[in-house]
Amino acid sequence: MSWRSESIWIEFITGSRKTSNFCWAFILFLGSLGFLLVGTSSYLGRNVISLFPSQQIIFFPQGIVMSFYG
Repeated sequence: MSWRSESIWIEFITGSRKTSNFCWAFILFLGSLGFLLVGTSSYLGRNVISLFPSQQIIFFPQGIVMSFYG
């Protein structure tokens, strides 16, 4: 199914808003947030959240890479 005017072509993609896609996006968001929290914790030198220990991670270079990856 598609719709077309003189300047716009719109195609409807079936299945693009499935619940599983939103679940995967949420899981990926939580993972990137974890990386960002660990990188920030290593920069500050203390745990922001106790689930992510940052004493073993040196800020340069591991903490910087984790921050940008997050």
